[in-house]
Amino acid sequence: MFDIIMKDYDNSRREHGRGDYYKYVNSLGSALELFRKWRGYNQNEVAKKLSFNLDSDKIDEQYISNVERGKKGISLDRFIAWCEVLQLQPSRVFQYAEFFLERQGQSEEQIIKQALIAIEKELKKRKMDEKSED
Repeated sequence: MFDIIMKDYDNSRREHGRGDYYKYVNSLGSALELFRKWRGYNQNEVAKKLSFNLDSDKIDEQYISNVERGKKGISLDRFIAWCEVLQLQPSRVFQYAEFFLERQGQSEEQIIKQALIAIEKELKKRKMDEKSED
């Protein structure tokens, strides 16, 4: 049911050109790409894992590429499965999608460098918190 509502919403936004649909789709795709690369996966590996997790043969490298480049939206089911493949909470991906959205207009290289620095800082903070708990 939720997928039907989201598809209707997506189609309405595309047809009428209202809202920032493409900005959001693009920033979410950029966040998924960033985390895929950070995990060391290529697009083919993610496609295979998603296909297995969703029991679908419709997911291939082209689909992954289209989502990451903001050329194609993603259903909630596929988004959650993608997060599971990358071993991430969906909220984390949304956080970095917002990070990309706030930095539109900057070069992709600058944004990715800033995102990687933010991830590294977060990891260092987690390690320090874990050490202080011991």
